Amino acid sequence: MIALRRFAREDLSVALAPWIASRAIVLLALAAARYIFGEIGTAPRPPALSQGLFAWDAAFYRDIAAGGYNAVAHSGLRFFAGLPLMARFLGAPIGQVGPVLIIIVNIASLLYAGILNRLVIEETGDLGLATRSVWLGLLAPPALVFVFGYAEALLALCAVLIFLNARNARWGWVILAGFFAGVVRPTGVLLLLPIAVFVWQSLRAEKPQGANSKKSSLALGALGVASPVLGICSYLAWSKSAGYGFWEPLQIQSSSNLRGGFVWPWTSINGAIDSLSSGDRLGSGLHAVWAFVAVICIIAAARRLSAPYTLWAAASIAIALCAPNLDSFERYALVTFPVVIGAGVLTSRPKDLFRGVVAISSAGLFGSSILVFFGRLVP
Repeated sequence: MIALRRFAREDLSVALAPWIASRAIVLLALAAARYIFGEIGTAPRPPALSQGLFAWDAAFYRDIAAGGYNAVAHSGLRFFAGLPLMARFLGAPIGQVGPVLIIIVNIASLLYAGILNRLVIEETGDLGLATRSVWLGLLAPPALVFVFGYAEALLALCAVLIFLNARNARWGWVILAGFFAGVVRPTGVLLLLPIAVFVWQSLRAEKPQGANSKKSSLALGALGVASPVLGICSYLAWSKSAGYGFWEPLQIQSSSNLRGGFVWPWTSINGAIDSLSSGDRLGSGLHAVWAFVAVICIIAAARRLSAPYTLWAAASIAIALCAPNLDSFERYALVTFPVVIGAGVLTSRPKDLFRGVVAISSAGLFGSSILVFFGRLVP
């Protein structure tokens, strides 16, 4: 209880203002988009304007939560079951699955920001960096997915829980968060990389306490490493038992009209640069800019963070850049929280730089939300 009070007083209090601000910005953008379309828009009306916070992928999560995978097209199998199951479990008894899903996402994003604050403080001892990371993480333009009914907030929450507990060898929490990360999003499996490094570091630093104690730590650590794999395999096993096939959710995601297969990162970046130079600045071209920013932020973060953070961030961004289609790259980078910490490092001096970046980022969040509601930008 004391720990919870301290968390609320020292960490959630830091996250509350940017959390409220980001929600206000997205809702204001929705109201503005609807007003603009009502004044000067022509048919057909963009579906996202009517869907609101359930636009794009959020509609799949809501429909799966309400009616299962039979309620969506076959391609909906690519949306893992973690978020829909939570929404159904909590919302079905009161008949409000959709609103409960939005509540889950937004509470998860607040908890994520609070734990991120605590993690940065414990890792670096820098309260200013922790505050900057929280503000930039919640007000970045891609952070609209922390408001919409997307699963990214849950994955981000699992990630910070894993790092906070793994660095202190609390393997029980690591196992739970790792398993759930694998059930929430397929990219959650990449969290096995930092967990493995933390286990290795813990075993090296462990004081001699007898063979049984070391075996116990090794067993729990190994289970922690395996937990994201067990999570993703549990969903894939369900897919097979339901008659869809074990690999079907991942194969759907690899379709050419979605993520696509794998290419060299330079191939996808070069394509985005070509789009940028040809005038497609709001579509594929924008991904080239975000890819550059993400890489710079990882390099900056590596100066302040230990090896597991850099390893996970580099692997996550590399996998994202190996897709022929870079749509949604920005939200994948956002969930990779060392990128956000790197942004906090880069905005440490001068003091006015951080304020300016927050202002520009908030404007970007508003503008991105407008474009998403008009169907011009894929979140």
